[in-house]
Amino acid sequence: MSERNPIKNDARGERRYQRAGRRRLICLLCRCNRPEAMTVVNLPPLVATIFERHHIVGRAHDGRLVVPLCRTCHDVMTEMARSANISMRPAAHLLERLALMLRGLALFFPEVGKACERWAADVLRLATALDATYPGWRDMTEAK
Repeated sequence: MSERNPIKNDARGERRYQRAGRRRLICLLCRCNRPEAMTVVNLPPLVATIFERHHIVGRAHDGRLVVPLCRTCHDVMTEMARSANISMRPAAHLLERLALMLRGLALFFPEVGKACERWAADVLRLATALDATYPGWRDMTEAK
C-alpha cells in the first residue's frame, strides 16, 4: 500500500523530531521514544514535551496529579480505568471521590512497578557489560 502523501508524511515526522529537540524522551511506562507515537502538550513547569498528560486518578478528582505518557500508554491506562469502572466524572461526595482516586492509584502503580522491574534489568545488564569491558569501573568513586 502506497502512502497518500509521502512528502507531507516525512515533513510531519521531521516536525515531531524537531519539537523533541533531538532529545531522547522516553515514556514512563513503556520506554517508547518514537515521536510519531506522541503528541505535543505543555506540561508546566516544562516548556513542552511530546508526551500526553495522564491524570492518574482522573482529572475530575485531582487535575494536578499528572504523569507524562506516550499516546499508546495513555490510551491503555484510560481504557483500563474505564474497564475497572473508575468514573472520570465528578463524584457525588468526598468519600466517593476518595474511593475513585484510590482505585485509580491501585490501577496505575502496578504498571509503574513493571516499569521499575524493566529498568532494574537494564541497569544490571549495563553493570554486566561494564564488568566485561571496563573491569575496574566498580573501583571508581562515582560507582560507590
